Amino acid sequence: MMSTEFETRRKKFLGKMKPGGVAILFGAPPSHGRFRQDSDFFYLTGVEEPNAILVLVKDKKKSILVLPPKDKKQETWLGPMLGVNGALKMGFDEAYPLEKRKEILKKYLRNASALYYTFGVDRSQDDFILQILKELKGEVREGTAVPKVFYDLLAFIHEMRLVKTREEIDSMRKAASITAKAHLRAMESCKPGMMEFELQAILEHEFRRQGAFFNAFDTIVAGGPNARVLHYTANTGVLRDGQLVLVDGGCEYNYYTADISRTFPIGGKFTQAQRALYDLVWQAQQEVIRMVKPGVSYEALHQKTLEVLTQGLVDLKILKGKVKNLVEEKKYLPFFMHKTGHWIGMDCHDVGEYKRDGKPRILKPGMVFTVEPGLYIPNSSKVPKKFRNIGIRIEDDILVTRRGYEILTKEVPSQSDEIEGLRKKSLISLSSKKTPAS
Repeated sequence: MMSTEFETRRKKFLGKMKPGGVAILFGAPPSHGRFRQDSDFFYLTGVEEPNAILVLVKDKKKSILVLPPKDKKQETWLGPMLGVNGALKMGFDEAYPLEKRKEILKKYLRNASALYYTFGVDRSQDDFILQILKELKGEVREGTAVPKVFYDLLAFIHEMRLVKTREEIDSMRKAASITAKAHLRAMESCKPGMMEFELQAILEHEFRRQGAFFNAFDTIVAGGPNARVLHYTANTGVLRDGQLVLVDGGCEYNYYTADISRTFPIGGKFTQAQRALYDLVWQAQQEVIRMVKPGVSYEALHQKTLEVLTQGLVDLKILKGKVKNLVEEKKYLPFFMHKTGHWIGMDCHDVGEYKRDGKPRILKPGMVFTVEPGLYIPNSSKVPKKFRNIGIRIEDDILVTRRGYEILTKEVPSQSDEIEGLRKKSLISLSSKKTPAS
C-alpha cells in the first residue's frame, strides 16, 4: 500500500477530532518471532517498527511519529530499521527518537483540551500517559491546562476500519484468491487414511507458496465427529472413508485476511444423510448471500439463516413443531449455536460494532463480512441415527457493493454436485499415481 493511503487515513481521522484534541496510539511491542504490527496502528501509519508511537494534533493538523532510532547493532540482528529520516519520508510531519517520547507527548498534551486514547489495553502504557497528565496537572497554577475530555480512540478507528477503501478491497481480493486456491488444492489432495495435520500442511503450504506468510487464524481440519467442535484445532485425527472433513482456514496478505470453510466427503461421495444436511446449509448460505445489499440490516441476515435451517431441520424430522415457534424458542441451538458471520478485514474477526445505538447495523458499500451457516448434529438418541455426529460449515467472504454484493472467495466450489465431481476426479488422479520404489 502506498504511504499516501495512510496519510489520507490520518487526515480523515484528524477531521473527526474536536478542536484542541490530541490522539495517542501505541504500536506493538517487539516479538521473538516474526513481528506483526498492531492492526490499528498499521491502519493509520503503515509502519512495521515495534515500540512506535503515533501522535495526532488537531489544531496543528500534524502527524507525529516517535520510534526507535536506527541502530547498526540492532540492524545486524534484526534487519534494516526505519529511523527518524525514514519516518519523515513516509509523510509524517515530525519524527523523533523513542528516548524523547515523554518530552514530545508532554509538549503536545500541554494545553490540549481533549485526549483521544483508549485506556485498558496496556497497563504500562496507561501508567505512562497518566504520569504525564499528573505532571502537567502540577503546572496548572502556572497557567497550564490539561485535557478535561477523554475519547475512546479505538472506537473512532474501528468505525473507520469497518468500511474498506479501494486499496483495502484489492488486498482482500488477493487474500481471498490465495485462500480459495489453497482450499481447492486441499480438496484435490485429500484421500482416506491421511492425517488431519497432513491436509493442514497442504493448505498452509499453498498460502506460503503464493506469498501469504501469516495464517489469518489457526487452521481447522476436522474429520468426522471432530467437525462438531467449533474451534477444533488439534488436527490429529485420521480422515476416514465415508466421513466428511470440515476445513476452515485463511491466510493474511498485506495485513488483510480471508476466511473460508468447506466441508467435503473424504471418500469422494456424500451419503444420502450427509448430502441432505449439506444441501440445507448451502441453501441457507445462498439465500442469505442473495439478500446482501446496502440498506439491509445485518441482523436480518442471521434471522434468515435461522428460518431456513430450522425449516430444513423440521423437514428432515430432526425438529418438530412450527418453524416460527421453534425459532422464537431457540430450539435450533443444539444444532446451530453461532452467528451467521463476522466482519473481516485486517483481523479475521474484525473490529466494528454489530449494533449502533442499540439498533442493528445497516449494511453499507465497502463492508466485508463472512456468511457461514453450519449444522452440528450431536450423537443423541433424539436425532435419527443417520444424521448423528455430522458437522458441516460453508463459509465465504462477502463484500457489500453499491448495488449488491461480491463473493470474494468464489474461486473454490461449494455446491454439492461440484464438490463430488471434483473429489471423484481427484481421487482417480491420486490413485493412478505410482508410489516410488523404496
